[in-house]
Amino acid sequence: MLENIVTSPCLVNMSVGYENFTFEQVIKELLPDFILPITGFTIIGHVIQFNLKTEALPYRHIIGQVALDKIPNIRTVIHKAANIESAYRTFEMELLAGAPDYITSMRENSVTLHLDISKVYCNPRLGTEHTRVVNSLRPPLPINDPFLTPRPIPGDRVVVYDVFAGIGPFSIPAGRAGCHVLANDLNPDSFIWLKKNVAQNSSRKRPLKNIVCYNMDGREFIREILLPHYRKYGNSDTTESADCDSISLSIDRFVVIMNLPQLAIDFLDAFVPPLNCIKSSNIITDNSVTANLNDSSVIRQKFIKPLYIYCYCFMRRNIESEQTIKIRLAKALNTNMTDLFQFINSITNDETVDNMNNEQINDKCFIRNWHYRFVRNVAPYKDMYCAEFELYLPKLWLFYDYSSPTVKRSRTTENELIE
Repeated sequence: MLENIVTSPCLVNMSVGYENFTFEQVIKELLPDFILPITGFTIIGHVIQFNLKTEALPYRHIIGQVALDKIPNIRTVIHKAANIESAYRTFEMELLAGAPDYITSMRENSVTLHLDISKVYCNPRLGTEHTRVVNSLRPPLPINDPFLTPRPIPGDRVVVYDVFAGIGPFSIPAGRAGCHVLANDLNPDSFIWLKKNVAQNSSRKRPLKNIVCYNMDGREFIREILLPHYRKYGNSDTTESADCDSISLSIDRFVVIMNLPQLAIDFLDAFVPPLNCIKSSNIITDNSVTANLNDSSVIRQKFIKPLYIYCYCFMRRNIESEQTIKIRLAKALNTNMTDLFQFINSITNDETVDNMNNEQINDKCFIRNWHYRFVRNVAPYKDMYCAEFELYLPKLWLFYDYSSPTVKRSRTTENELIE
């Protein structure tokens, strides 16, 4: 045995095979030098998704097989063959290697999200953003004692309207935090998986009855569900849970999440009624609500709680700026920059609203506490941003009746739930 021990430098023969190389090393050896390294891909459960450049497409099946061999726990390799163009945010895909098994799952924020990647939109690269927003839904309650640690707002005092909910990466963690959640998506398949994810993340301890799902166009959801709900509870000290069990409590925050970066800003026009139609026949006639319609002091007392908006958008690098987004916001809300942002830097309290005159309350919306931040790089010269702000709606908008007998009834969780 001792004579086989190497005690000085010498030559040793070693056999190195395919199994000894990483994905990146194999691809570098197999592909021509003019092709840039293949490093960008997305993994969702057992599915890996590539977005290959044109020069790499002739070698796509080789890339797929190497990925199948070298990347752990992968059974399906796909290529995103076209950009997201459909209203359902799905894309054309090509199977490069493995089984055509597109039903998978991913885990983030302590919840498991199931999906069919061929039919619904999902972006695991936004996991950090999902966590950041969910954690911000319940900010600390203000206290005057410097020796006490502020406690977050109780979840049942927060309402979340998720306008483009997808399979639930915002809605379900928010529901688990105790928030009342109204989640919507236009895609019927997303609606199905959203309901299934709500059911499968429920437990005896956390039944998630505080989440209601809708299958509607985003504008219809805002006009037919969000605004009537906000109007009902935004001026009240009581609300109901999503499962319609009455609960006496005060709602501190009304949060709107609009994660459709290509179009979300444009959907803000759903908060604006057709002003040429605002007349007596279009105003809510509930006596308990409209008795003091012209009393601005009452309106100030009832509607000082704003909508906290998280509105995502794309911005072309070096071409567009924060000012571009503000202009788009003003256009969508049918107002001008001066009126919309006149209180942008005001202190976060109700003093500004209390001091406003009747005309401002009646006719103009405005924004406070504006915050515009970078989220992620999407493509060369294209970035994703989030505009966060408090939106105050004028009195006439809040009392406008958006309901229409011609609007198609929405699908909700009262329909058959997938087991």
